Amino acid sequence: MELRQLRYFAAAVEEGTISAAARKLHLSQPPLSMQIRELEEELGTILFERGARQIVLTDSGRALYRYASEMLELERDAREDLKSFSQGRAGSVRVGLISTAESKELWDGIRKFRALCPRVQLLLYDAPTMELLEMIRLAKIELAFIRTPYPTHDFDTVQIRCDSFCAVGKADLLRGRGKIRLEELSASPLVTYRRRADMVRSAFAAKNLPINLIGIADDARTALQFAENGIGTALVPESAASFLGGMKIRRINADTLNTELSLIKRKDTLVSQAAKTLFQVFVDLKRREAGGQGKESGGGRT
Repeated sequence: MELRQLRYFAAAVEEGTISAAARKLHLSQPPLSMQIRELEEELGTILFERGARQIVLTDSGRALYRYASEMLELERDAREDLKSFSQGRAGSVRVGLISTAESKELWDGIRKFRALCPRVQLLLYDAPTMELLEMIRLAKIELAFIRTPYPTHDFDTVQIRCDSFCAVGKADLLRGRGKIRLEELSASPLVTYRRRADMVRSAFAAKNLPINLIGIADDARTALQFAENGIGTALVPESAASFLGGMKIRRINADTLNTELSLIKRKDTLVSQAAKTLFQVFVDLKRREAGGQGKESGGGRT
C-alpha cells in the first residue's frame, strides 16, 4: 500500500466518481481504476461499489478512508515541516549568550528573528566568552553572543553594540553629571570582572594612577551585586549596568575602556538554515543602522 494509491482512493471518495477523481488528479480514468483495483487486491477487500453515477463506500472503504485521510494529512504536515526546516522557519538554534549581552540592539534582533521564524526554538547556553568560544569550536553551539577581545580569524562576525565602561554604585563621587575621570576613581574601592581586570589596570597605569581593586569576579553581575550592597564601585560595560536599578551610573572618561558585543559563527562549520537566518537578521540590522548614520552625517554636511 503506497501513499500514491491512498491519494487516488481518497480523491475518488471525495469526488464521488472515478471519472471526476481522474480529472482532479490529471489522469485518464483506466489507470486510476487499475490503481484502486490493485489496492483492493492487496488489502483483500472491496472498498466501494461502483454505481452508474456515484461510488458507494463499503464498511472496509469507510475504515480505509479514515486512515487514508490521517496519513495524507500527516504527509502534508511532514512536507511543510521539512520545507520549513530547509528555509529556517522550524527546528531550533543553539545559541551561546554571555551574561552582559543585555542591550536594545540584541532584543531588537531577537524580536525580528522571532517574527520571521516563530516556530524556531532558541536553545540558549549561558557562559563566559572564552567558554562559549570553546563550545562553538566543538560545535556544541552554532552561534554565540560574546564580547571582545577574542580571536576573529576563525569566525564570521557582526558587531551588535560598542559599549563604554561605566562606574556603577552608591558612592558619593557618582552623584556628579557627565563622564567620570580615572583620577576620581583611583582611591575608591573598585570591583570588575576577570576578563576586563587587565584592561582596567592598564588604563590606570597609563595615567600613573594607583588602583584600589578590591574584587575581581568571574561575572559582571557579581561585580554589580558588590556595588548594589555598597561594598565597592563596579566597573562594567554600560549595557551590563542595566541589570540592577537604583544605583548611580557614570561613563568613564577613558578611550581604552570599551568593549564590543558581537555575534559570531564558525567560518568552516555548517550551521542550520535557522542559524543562518538569525545571523543574517543582525547583519541586516547593522547595515540599516550604518545606512541611517550615513544619511545623518550627510545631512549634517549640507
